[in-house]
Amino acid sequence: MRKIALLGFVALLLLAGEVFAQEKSNPVNAAGNFTIGIGPIGNIYLTDRRPDLSPGIGALVYFDYRWSPELSTTATVMMLVQGGTGADRGENNVVFLGIPTFDVKYYFMKNPSHWDPYAAVGVGYYAVTAGSRNRGVASGLGAQIGGGLDYYLTSKISLGVATTFRSVALLGSGSTGSFPLSFLGNFGFHF
Repeated sequence: MRKIALLGFVALLLLAGEVFAQEKSNPVNAAGNFTIGIGPIGNIYLTDRRPDLSPGIGALVYFDYRWSPELSTTATVMMLVQGGTGADRGENNVVFLGIPTFDVKYYFMKNPSHWDPYAAVGVGYYAVTAGSRNRGVASGLGAQIGGGLDYYLTSKISLGVATTFRSVALLGSGSTGSFPLSFLGNFGFHF
């Protein structure tokens, strides 16, 4: 009986070693389908529209479901604090929100090791809150397109960078639209 238990224990150790070696050589394939993450985000604006906003920084929280090796769906909530420029100079503490945005991501590599590049396209609901001049809230729908790169430190943890161009139609308080180019980073936990 002891010999059978010892053989079973050795087989279990060998199997665990094989799983660990596979995860270490290819953490992307060993990662789970779900990801939750946080990260910084910054916007610069490509055109002068109302409100005319200066570059701003903020944070994001996202949830991703990878339903195949090449495709995933991501829901993101983001918030940036900015000031006004141009016609809106002197406007402070303007908050730009994406509440939420949804993206479909296409991953280029069918069997990546640590690096996992992708392209994304999506839609979202955006709002710009009243700043120091109390102009009111503007909100509307927008579309985005972008791309990024995730690096898997382990099968459970990844770091990433991305760039997204957004086209947002804003309605309310004299606002017309917004065309930010967003630069973002992320820290993801996969399960």
